[in-house]
Amino acid sequence: MRRIFLLISSSTFLTFTIAAQTLDEAKQLIYHEKWNSAEDALKKILTDQPDAYYYLGELYMKENKDQDAGTLLQKAIDLEEKNNFSEKDHPLVSIAWAHWLLNQGKKDEAAKKIDDLLSATKYKNPDLLMASAKMYITSPNGDINKALELLDKAKKRAKKNANLYLLTGDAYRKQLDGSNAFKMYTQALELDPSLAEAHHKLGEIFKSQNN
Repeated sequence: MRRIFLLISSSTFLTFTIAAQTLDEAKQLIYHEKWNSAEDALKKILTDQPDAYYYLGELYMKENKDQDAGTLLQKAIDLEEKNNFSEKDHPLVSIAWAHWLLNQGKKDEAAKKIDDLLSATKYKNPDLLMASAKMYITSPNGDINKALELLDKAKKRAKKNANLYLLTGDAYRKQLDGSNAFKMYTQALELDPSLAEAHHKLGEIFKSQNN
C-alpha cells in the first residue's frame, strides 16, 4: 500500500514539476515576443496550472484579441466556481479578468475587483501589486497614477526586484516622463544587468531624445 502511495505521489510531483517548467518556458517565450509558441505552450498546461489562464489571457489582450481573452477567462472563472475555489486561490486569474473588464470600459467594476483582491492581502503581496499595476499601465483605459501608487506599495515589500523598477519606468514613459523613466530603467539594470528589456527601453529613450 505504501509503495502504491509513493508511486502516486511521485507521479503527481512529476506532473507538477513538468507543468511548472512549462509555465516558466512559456513566460520566457512571452518575454522574447514569441507569441505563437507561448500560446501553444500555455494551452497545454491550462488544466495543471491555473496561472496559465492569466498569462494566456494577458497574451490575448496584448495581441488585441479581447474576445478570445474574455472567453478564456470566463471559462477559468466557471471552473473555479465548479470546483469551489475562491478568488484568493487563483488571484492572477482575477487580475486578468479585471484587466479585461477595464479594456471594455468597465472601470468601476475592474477597480472594485482589484481593490477587493488587494485588500484581502492587506496590500502586502508584491507580485499581485505589480500585476495590478501592469494592468493599469497597459490597458487603453488605464490609470497611471493608480499604477504608480501600487508600485510604491510593492517597493516596500520587494525593493530589490528589478522588474518592479522596469514597470515603474513603463508607467513614467506612459506619462511621457522620460527623465524618471530613464532613472527607473537604470535602477532596474543595477539590480539585474542582464535585463534585456530595460536595455532596450533605455535605447528607445535615447533614440527619441536624438530625434
